[in-house]
Amino acid sequence: METQAAEPRGATIVLVHGAGAGAWCWEPLGRELDARGIAHVAVDLPTVGPGVDATLSSQADVAHVRSVLDAVDGPIVLCGNSYGGVVITGASAGHPRVRHLVYLAAFMPDGDEDLVSLSADACTPESMAVAIFRDDGLVELNAELTKKLSFQQAPAEVADWAAARLRPMAMGSGDPSTLTGVGWRTIDSTYVVCGDDQSIRPEAQRRWARERATKSVEVPFDHCPQLSHPVEIADLLAGIVAEVTT
Repeated sequence: METQAAEPRGATIVLVHGAGAGAWCWEPLGRELDARGIAHVAVDLPTVGPGVDATLSSQADVAHVRSVLDAVDGPIVLCGNSYGGVVITGASAGHPRVRHLVYLAAFMPDGDEDLVSLSADACTPESMAVAIFRDDGLVELNAELTKKLSFQQAPAEVADWAAARLRPMAMGSGDPSTLTGVGWRTIDSTYVVCGDDQSIRPEAQRRWARERATKSVEVPFDHCPQLSHPVEIADLLAGIVAEVTT
């Protein structure tokens, strides 16, 4: 039987994807949020796509997500997966309607941390081989290796569907590789540690959760649980929305 959508209520969840992905990666989770009556917006980052300007950097993504936040009425729960954690950290800084940040197996940088070094330190050795640097300045992800390291718990058809939709990404040139604002310093946050993550080391996630997040939860999931465990992640986000709304 098809799940019936409930009437949206409370805070809006804004969902920010990781490197090489898009708003599409939230579709399984989005159906679960619809069933729970939770308003949500999935963002497409401007650095991702086959014809993007190779000089675009995380600053362009931060500015774009900030514009999305500005267009949302009422309280916001801002959720980022993987690289999306970088973006939500910068975009949320000082924003009056962002009430809670959710880091879903995501980078959680501080303002003085070099983002390239942060990634190199936190990623597994295997995941460093995922990136393929192209002659046009864009970086694409090895689809088969991404399935193995990021989508390994998803149903095979979902993993294939996701891998086929990965797109090249601009990494920027000349822009500072640090953030000018850090939202988690003033906004409550939840870190969702994914214990079977083969892309970002769970040890790094636990450190961010312990040292930077307001609270945390650990689940035995892979790098992209919005694809592999949408029901559980929807339940978790629903609980946060209820706390923000009351």
